[in-house]
Amino acid sequence: MPSSATIQAVALAMYDLQRIITAEGRMRATTGGIFDNITTGVAHGTGFVTGQLETDDYWRWVGNGRGPGKMPPVDSIAAWVARAGIAASPWAIAKSIAKRGTRNFRQGKTNIFSDGIDKWEDGASIAAAEDAAGRELEDAAIDVLRTNLKPRANG
Repeated sequence: MPSSATIQAVALAMYDLQRIITAEGRMRATTGGIFDNITTGVAHGTGFVTGQLETDDYWRWVGNGRGPGKMPPVDSIAAWVARAGIAASPWAIAKSIAKRGTRNFRQGKTNIFSDGIDKWEDGASIAAAEDAAGRELEDAAIDVLRTNLKPRANG
């Protein structure tokens, strides 16, 4: 079973990831609905600790936009139009996205979630989680050696 220090370090790292993505998103997104729906959690069991971040399924288009092709869901566009306070037809916006892609896509902007993860990977909270897990692994290896080390018989 993982130590409480490792579990807490992973939980802090996941909280930090959520904070970084939300801060990045609030600076770059027109509306922030998706950032209110981010949840993080930590699961653990015998020999593992894992963190997860969950949010709405359209995260992959937040910041970098959507390319032309398939028409996005009109209901999702309608919700966005309402949050943004834009006086426009959701169907017309969805049709335009299907034809030309979004402005962020055309401008080659990057994904807010990917950018946040990149910043997080270089941060202190992930380093602390790695250190906690490393210390735990080191302690377990030493325990195995002490348990299994047998003196050599002379002779």
